[in-house]
Amino acid sequence: MPSCFVCARSRTSLTKLQNITFHRFPADHKILEKCHFDQNLFIENKSYRTLSKTAVPNIIISRVKSAKAIFPEKKVCLATTSMPILDVKKSLVKVSTSRIDSETSDKELSQLDVAKSCFNENRSIQVSAKNIDCEGVSLLDTSLNTTVEDNVDPSFLATSSTIAVDDTPRRRCLKLGLNKLSRQISSKKKQVKTLQQALRRKEKKIASLKSIILQLKKENLINEDATDILLDSFGCDFNANRLNSIFDNIAVFMDPAHMVKLVRNAFGEKREFIDGDGKQIYFNLVEQLFLIQENEECHLANKLRKSHIFFFKQKMKVKLATQLLSQSVADALKFCKYNLSLQEFSDVDGTVRFIEMFNAAFDIMNSRSINCIGNKKAICKDNFQQVFEFTKLMTDYIRGLKIKDNGLFVPVLESNRKTGFLGFIVCLNSTLHLYSTFIDSDILDHIRMYTISQDHLELFFGSVRAMGGYNNNPSARQFQSAYKKLVVQSHNVKELVVDISKITLSTVKEVENSNECQDKLWPPEWSAAQ
Repeated sequence: MPSCFVCARSRTSLTKLQNITFHRFPADHKILEKCHFDQNLFIENKSYRTLSKTAVPNIIISRVKSAKAIFPEKKVCLATTSMPILDVKKSLVKVSTSRIDSETSDKELSQLDVAKSCFNENRSIQVSAKNIDCEGVSLLDTSLNTTVEDNVDPSFLATSSTIAVDDTPRRRCLKLGLNKLSRQISSKKKQVKTLQQALRRKEKKIASLKSIILQLKKENLINEDATDILLDSFGCDFNANRLNSIFDNIAVFMDPAHMVKLVRNAFGEKREFIDGDGKQIYFNLVEQLFLIQENEECHLANKLRKSHIFFFKQKMKVKLATQLLSQSVADALKFCKYNLSLQEFSDVDGTVRFIEMFNAAFDIMNSRSINCIGNKKAICKDNFQQVFEFTKLMTDYIRGLKIKDNGLFVPVLESNRKTGFLGFIVCLNSTLHLYSTFIDSDILDHIRMYTISQDHLELFFGSVRAMGGYNNNPSARQFQSAYKKLVVQSHNVKELVVDISKITLSTVKEVENSNECQDKLWPPEWSAAQ
């Protein structure tokens, strides 16, 4: 069904009654209806009506489709009725938009729209109006690659995109599109500005770090080939064959909680190891244990759940790593093989030993009391020989471990996942040094290795975040306020201890009237508030 591309009128029974015909203009191109031309521009015969070769549409029809009762049609007749025949030119059409100002009238813009509808983009015609110089297209044409100069007044763009009451539907649609594009441009400018600010900050940080590195190089603290930059400078050597974690009678420790998470990550992501005896270590055995427990709805005295298997979004939780590499999981794997005689758990011995070794190492580095038993007991003279033998066994075991990387098994201490495994060797050897320094010389009776871990800092930072509603990025004032509250709560704890059995009414009155006691219990500004 033909329809006019200017006013969107289609051929219907009503247009046939009104004797409205549709014609291609230019030839073999877009369709225009009869109402856009004067009657003298047609060549009529008995059976057909055609346009003359010099015909130019000179009538503008403003109509709203399917709303003629509310918005009646308006016709505007232009002065131009014909023009000479033009030759087709295969040249690009350019638009000069920098010469448009706010005095351009709607009538002039309408003339330009008609000019566009009259000519193919391959024809070239000069259309002139007040303050306008355009070649063959409308100012609002988006089919060509037009460029707007930076000196265009923004107020003109805002004025030109304002919707008027007498706007045609086509012009209203174009103005809405212009408004949408202007909003998108403003949002993109804000994003660009934010990214530029972030880029400047990163450049400042890079420049400051480069200056620090240059200063350290001048002082011969680092060199180009050093891998463990500062520790090598202090005299430490983290090569497993010639390990030295002591310098100037100072023992180096890597946080055991972070080390066990690194081991768990390597175990879960690489999924396959080989120990020194050639036994296979598979992570999918742990997955099969989890599936059996879920299907049978019975857990073999362990805490293995879905979050332990799919830990990728919770890598920072220490308990997920320690509960996976725990003695209860190892016992459950052995139960599936020796008691239940399940075929899929026939090759479980290497995995069980892997879990038991790292469970025991973490228990030693996380000891909290002298009254505990087994590996969880604090380091003392009673269990030192056991810790010493386990350190040698653990060192040999890690040296023999091989990890699957790119289809090949390589020693784990030579891979890019060596940090967690090397950290346990460093911690255990540094523990032996602490024993010889403090317990052999009778300075201490025992050493609780938990006190050497980084968990205290983590708890302190958690308390600071809790003061500000778990704010991960507190300001200096917020940190100062939280720090003061924590210090006040933990200050002079021994002086606040009171024997409840000896408290009487007279004692309470003496406490209330004692300024000395008030000075001990709360700061002076609190006393002034009282």
